[in-house]
Amino acid sequence: CLCLQLFFFLMIRRPPRSTLFPYTTLFRSVRISGESKIWEIESLDKTLLDEEITLYGTNAKCWLGAPLQTKEGVIGVLALQSYDDAKAYTQKDLKLVDSIIGTIAIAIEKKQTEEALAESEQDLRNMYNNALEGIFRTTPDGKFLFANPAMAKMFGYGSVADITKVKSNKIGRASCRERV
Repeated sequence: CLCLQLFFFLMIRRPPRSTLFPYTTLFRSVRISGESKIWEIESLDKTLLDEEITLYGTNAKCWLGAPLQTKEGVIGVLALQSYDDAKAYTQKDLKLVDSIIGTIAIAIEKKQTEEALAESEQDLRNMYNNALEGIFRTTPDGKFLFANPAMAKMFGYGSVADITKVKSNKIGRASCRERV
């Protein structure tokens, strides 16, 4: 039974490389090595000396950390902590966490990609809607598929909906002269 007294993710934001909250060098050690680790309180004292690890807050008696690894590198760390039992996590627990950590990393990466795409789409939509130039797309027979507000304004239409009701071959130079 994997005892989950406390668990949390440490996510690394890009760019810039920052984290959602200050993290211990235990996290840094897992992030840099890219390897899952278990620290028990007895071995932690030696590790602190060997790896120059600094602890913050209440010391856990047992700590398990696993890297959230993607093609881009380590994007975060999953950590489990026990404040009661120095032997709370075993190699079996480490293998269990390692078996699911890839799926978690992929899900997080997918969500981050979706958010980046949505942000990019919004940026493009804003650029399109606020452009001073007329931007449009038509079918081969001249039916407007879409047009931006500048296109409608250039040809004297009150809205994008108005300009898309006509065919593009009907709003050429003659159409402009008639409206002036």
